[in-house]
Amino acid sequence: MKEYRIGDYAYYMGVTPDLLKHYEQFGLVSSSARENGYRYYPFCLSGKLLECMKLRSYGFPLRDMEEILNKDDMEEVQKKLEGRIEEIRRRQIFDQALMEEYAGFSRWFGRMRDKKSDWHVEEGEEMYFLPHTNGYDFLEDRRIYEVLKDWVSWMPMVKSCKQIRSLEKEDYSWGLIVPAELARKHGIPLNDAVRYLPRRKVLICDFRDIVRRSEEEERLPNRYVRETMRRLGLEAAGSIFKVLLMYSQIDQEEFWQYGFFAVPIE
Repeated sequence: MKEYRIGDYAYYMGVTPDLLKHYEQFGLVSSSARENGYRYYPFCLSGKLLECMKLRSYGFPLRDMEEILNKDDMEEVQKKLEGRIEEIRRRQIFDQALMEEYAGFSRWFGRMRDKKSDWHVEEGEEMYFLPHTNGYDFLEDRRIYEVLKDWVSWMPMVKSCKQIRSLEKEDYSWGLIVPAELARKHGIPLNDAVRYLPRRKVLICDFRDIVRRSEEEERLPNRYVRETMRRLGLEAAGSIFKVLLMYSQIDQEEFWQYGFFAVPIE
């Protein structure tokens, strides 16, 4: 049976030498050492390597491939393939939601590209808010952590959010927020720690700004909300929610924030 040096064998099989080395570490392929210091791979491994490529496409980890190829019968293989396909279906649903989320952010960013702030009034969605911290420490409520992992796994459709009970004093909590329709559609879990926010008219104050840590916390966005409400003769009819769309660090003192305030109004 003809044998090939690693570079040649990788070429003929359409893979990389690093992949062959990695697969050999897991015992999926094997080679023999020659006196010249090179390792050689036999032609007869090509069929097994192609089967490994199939399993890789299904998303099986390398540690599971040897058992599937050498120990499982067809019934067991079919059951494992069915499990992987179900995971792929769930991933497709998530990826579709992710693409829709990106399209929305892209539209928002295009609208805000040349300005720091903007505002409009709209009929707000039903939302769910999960408080998580008081701004300084995590909240000690076991109910939060019963659902938190599932909420975090749906970011960025689930967003980081600050509930502001007053713009005049420090009274807020950080958490996560998600449209009620999306939560129901995808089965994002709810419990008594989750706060329901009904549909109501809201003033949306969009912002993109650089914030300095040495300044009063989020001074510019908060000031803009106050000035906009004063100019329009409006008062908040409940807690204000600051929703972060993106956060990026510039250095230790400065960072970008992109997002919007949702101010309930009568």
